Amino acid sequence: MKQLATEGIGVTIRQADPISPEMENALWEGGHLGMKTSIALTNTIFFYNCKLFGLRGLDEHRSLVTEQFKLDKISDKMFITFYGRTSKNFAGGLNQRNLTAKEVKHDCGPDGPRNLFHVYQTYIDMVGPGSMYRRPLAGEGLKYSKQVMGVNKLGKIIKDMCSGAGFHGNFSNHSGKRTCATNLFQSGIEEQLVMSRTGHRSTAVRNYKRPSQEQLSAVSMALNPPKLGSEENECAAEFEANNSKLPKLMVDPMRTPMINITNCNVHIFDAGNK
Repeated sequence: MKQLATEGIGVTIRQADPISPEMENALWEGGHLGMKTSIALTNTIFFYNCKLFGLRGLDEHRSLVTEQFKLDKISDKMFITFYGRTSKNFAGGLNQRNLTAKEVKHDCGPDGPRNLFHVYQTYIDMVGPGSMYRRPLAGEGLKYSKQVMGVNKLGKIIKDMCSGAGFHGNFSNHSGKRTCATNLFQSGIEEQLVMSRTGHRSTAVRNYKRPSQEQLSAVSMALNPPKLGSEENECAAEFEANNSKLPKLMVDPMRTPMINITNCNVHIFDAGNK
């Protein structure tokens, strides 16, 4: 094994790729996510069960039931609460009696055509109590069989969805959970809050994070050689040029300070002189 590693064999770990916001939008635009068909609605529920609540690729989905989801409207706010049960990180038993199962309350944000509250409400009303995933029926409209979706079909939902959208990469059901961790990491969310969504109880959550290109570029810029004096002067000159375009502060000790802006007067009051 060591010899193979020195030759560069087996040193790269093949991991599921996250779905970027641009890809996610393309899935909505292309009808792979949404409520136009029963297949698209199933894709949406599966993907966002991974992204919102950090569910794993298959094992946590197989035992999922609709009773684990609660939909609430509080004033103008809409929430989806997920109540987890046993999982890889919470098997129950005496050794974990001081731990609790995952419970995540997700704020669906402002109302709109992609508001997930309505998506989950529509789906749960259609499939009813019991198993979360029922076999979608092809054709127009939303129709589901009473038959539970098979394991093989359930195990490749995200792969088939991304393939149908023409995406290239290593996409699998695990891409959903990786998307959850990556999006939170790139948004600057603290690691403890990321772990509350993904369900991790150790630093293993870091394996799920992918830095954005902007973050990688910022690291590179911080490590590049110091700029030449001429380059620094160019930066300073650009700053002065931009600064000269700003409105000037006109200070008159006999009058209230004022910034002169076209068609607008902004008065600045001194808190010490009333």
